[in-house]
This record gives sequence, C-alpha cells and structure tokens, in this order.
Amino acid sequence: MVALQKTGGWWVPEFTQDFTSSRTPVWIRLLQPFIGKPNICGMEIGCLEGRSTLWFLDTVLRHASSSLVCVEPNCKDTFLNNINSYRDKIRLIQADSSIGLRDPLLKHGSLSFVYIDGDHRAPSVLEDAVLSFPLLTARGVMIFDDYLWESATPKIVQSMPKLAIDCFLTVFAGQYELVHRGYQVAIRKK
Repeated sequence: MVALQKTGGWWVPEFTQDFTSSRTPVWIRLLQPFIGKPNICGMEIGCLEGRSTLWFLDTVLRHASSSLVCVEPNCKDTFLNNINSYRDKIRLIQADSSIGLRDPLLKHGSLSFVYIDGDHRAPSVLEDAVLSFPLLTARGVMIFDDYLWESATPKIVQSMPKLAIDCFLTVFAGQYELVHRGYQVAIRKK
C-alpha cells in the first residue's frame, strides 16, 4: 500500500481490521484483464475502512481514466480520511445499496467488476446482486464476499449471504460463468 500525501507530510492509511489481504491472490487472478487498463470502472458495495477500496485503486484501477464507485451508507471518518487522496477517482454514493444501486447515473454495462460486501443479510445480498448484475459489462466480474460466513444466528439462514448467493446463481444460471467458489464466490458475466 502506498503512503498517501497529506498536507504537511506523508501518512499511511489507518486500519483496525484486515479483511482484504487474504483475498487478494484470488482477486488478482479474477481481475487480471482489467489491471492498469484505461476506462475501467469498478464498484464496491460496503467499504468499511477502505482497505479493499485502496487495494482496488492501487492494484486494478491504476490508469488515470479508471475509477471506482463506492456504495456505503455509513461512511466513517476513517474511511473518508483513507480515501482522501483518491477522491478524484471515486464516486461515493452515501446511501443504502437498495437506493444507491438505482442511481440514474449508473448505466447498464458500465462496470467491469462489482464487489458485494455490504449488508450481509440474505435479502440485501440478493437485492445487491440483482441490481448490480445489469451494470456489469459482458465478461465483467461479480465477487460475493463471505459466502461461508456464519452470523451470530446461524440457524436463521436469512441472516447470512450464502442463501442469497445460491439463489442468485440458480436464477441467473446460463448468464454467467462460475470462476471461483470458496469463502468468496465469483462469476463472469456472459
């Protein structure tokens, strides 16, 4: 991760958790066709402190014309401070994804990848997937986080992403290629 310039000196982003580093080997493989290319636009749904946001920007969206849409209803100061140096490459939608993904500025076929890691409840994950799938380009990649994660109430399957991801994969069968299944699930749109 690069040090970011701050008025009066340099600073390194502040993080209290790392849910990104263990996932990046798979992301590099999945997102390889987009790395450093011009006019690539990605989307991240759920940004927390911005660690994955910065990874996408530093690793994939390096070209000056590439950008990232971040959908995050509850932006913490840590996130805003961490992304400050990249504000010209980020379109921040501060709204629940159920509203933000309906933004009229989001055009069908405009995104090269979507990373779904927002509200982990099954109804929300399913809605995020259904609303963002049309936004993907052909050959665009959708990555679902936390497929195998268990909530504090694992007997309530609606409290976890797995049910929603499985439903999405069933309903949209034939419209994608499954390119990864593990703790995360990833598809490539046909």
